[in-house]
Amino acid sequence: MEKKSIEEMAADIKVIRELASSGTMLQDIKNQLGVSEEYVSAIMLCLQGYQEDDDMAVARLVEMSL
Repeated sequence: MEKKSIEEMAADIKVIRELASSGTMLQDIKNQLGVSEEYVSAIMLCLQGYQEDDDMAVARLVEMSL
């Protein structure tokens, strides 16, 4: 997967947060966004550990974890 900017990650995080909260499964999210399972999984793990709605902060956590 091509490296994404923090801003692009934050946009993905917003979408993933919304899809996951509505019950969309990881595989479906991955397919909808056209990204890797590892990327979606890392975002979902960071979202679980960081309950704030600051997508840029979560993006920084994701960037460090990948």
